[in-house]
Amino acid sequence: MAKFTDYSSIPDELLNLKQWGLFQLKWLLEREKYTKSPKNPYNFGAGKSNDQRTWSDFDTALRALHKYPQADGLAFYFANGFVGLDIDHIDGDLTD
Repeated sequence: MAKFTDYSSIPDELLNLKQWGLFQLKWLLEREKYTKSPKNPYNFGAGKSNDQRTWSDFDTALRALHKYPQADGLAFYFANGFVGLDIDHIDGDLTD
C-alpha cells in the first residue's frame, strides 16, 4: 500500500503542535480489514495516545516517515482541546 504523502492542507495551528507520530497498517485476518497501529517516531516502537513521550513535532514525524520504510503515514494525537470524529461507511448518506 502506498504511503500518503500530501500533508500540504494541514493547518499551521496543528503543524506547530508536538502531537505527531506514525502509524503502521496491520491486516486483521479475522476482521478482514486493516487497523492503524500507532508508532513512536523516535524509534518506531509503540506509540501511545496517553504517553506524550511517544509524540513528536511534525517535522520529526515527517523525517521518521521517510526513515522507517514500514511506516505507512503520520498520526495526529488528539489532546489539549483537539478532538476528531471518525465516520465510516456513510458516503451515500452525505448531502449538501
